[in-house]
Amino acid sequence: RAKSISTVQQAMSMASAGTFRRILQRLHKAHYWDAALRMYSSSKETRLNPEEMWGGMAVAHAVFKLLGQRIERMAAGDIKPDNKTFGPFIDGAEVFSDWRRMRKVLVHARKLGVKTTQRMYEIVVAACNRFGDYWLGSAEFLQMLEDGHYPSQLSLEAGLLAMCRAQQWKRALDVHRNWTRSGGDDANLSQQQQQQQQQQQQQQQPSGNP
Repeated sequence: RAKSISTVQQAMSMASAGTFRRILQRLHKAHYWDAALRMYSSSKETRLNPEEMWGGMAVAHAVFKLLGQRIERMAAGDIKPDNKTFGPFIDGAEVFSDWRRMRKVLVHARKLGVKTTQRMYEIVVAACNRFGDYWLGSAEFLQMLEDGHYPSQLSLEAGLLAMCRAQQWKRALDVHRNWTRSGGDDANLSQQQQQQQQQQQQQQQPSGNP
């Protein structure tokens, strides 16, 4: 799917007006919310005209708003929690700079038994560091490890920064030593490939919630 998104982005300069918006709308309608938000986020690196960008932003924000509503309904017990809502919402929170809510949503995901991902933690830890809340960033990074997510180079650097700023130096050294012994970023790549396959299988299943 990432390859198809890249192909679409390369064709954007030749696309007719409104094509980018229509693609995002179709992804939205098909419940491929993560693909819609990631495509919009990465579109900033392409040469889309302002009209296309504004149209795409409107659809992406509508997706983000819908995901927030779904999470509120899940927390209230109105609909069943799923693995297709929380991760894309945190992606959207990063896109629209809603840093404060993303950590609350990650906490909700854990309480509701929703499957978390390394990317969800990576975004939250980076946000904690951005606000200078290193103790919280360190706690979320260590929770990521406890949940069985092997850190990438990027998430490891964010986690080590949080731990060092929180003066948890021994723990930071232990984490780095274990990461190096485990194979470094190569081991993370293997885990990511497995997670992507699982996510694709989940997204091929129709959502039972409105």
